[in-house]
Amino acid sequence: MMNELVEWFGRADKTALAAFVLSLAACIGSAVAWRKSHNVQKRQVAMEEKRERDRLIEKKKARLLAEIVREDVVRGTHAGTAHRLSITNKGQAEARDIKLTIDGKPILEHPAIPHRVLQEFHILGPGSSAQFPVAVTRATHLPWQVEVDWTDDSGEPGHYRTIVT
Repeated sequence: MMNELVEWFGRADKTALAAFVLSLAACIGSAVAWRKSHNVQKRQVAMEEKRERDRLIEKKKARLLAEIVREDVVRGTHAGTAHRLSITNKGQAEARDIKLTIDGKPILEHPAIPHRVLQEFHILGPGSSAQFPVAVTRATHLPWQVEVDWTDDSGEPGHYRTIVT
């Protein structure tokens, strides 16, 4: 079988044809490899562009979180625990138009918020926090569902919901 192939390719009239067929096969293989490589490159570029867009959007986002902060307090001979609702901006941008609700009620209407708290906050910068004293009693016992809505420079409305205990 091998001898027959060598003899066939050895003929002058078949040599040019064989060279052409091999060259064509090499070109086709090269084109297929280039196309695969090009497609992989396009996917990598798209992933990098998406990562960069996400990074730029993240720089424009605020990320607000809520938690209850407990503090041991001594007043005269009485010791106790004071509670505060803390709202912290862990994002890289300022949060504006902040709306805060506890168990579905605006914060200033919730019975756990003492009347001396006269106003809400509407702006919270990156790395900042705001705290509200809260009165945890039998009537206003924890846990509470806290929801925070805000706007920021990302153009997407911010929303955070949690149960604080």
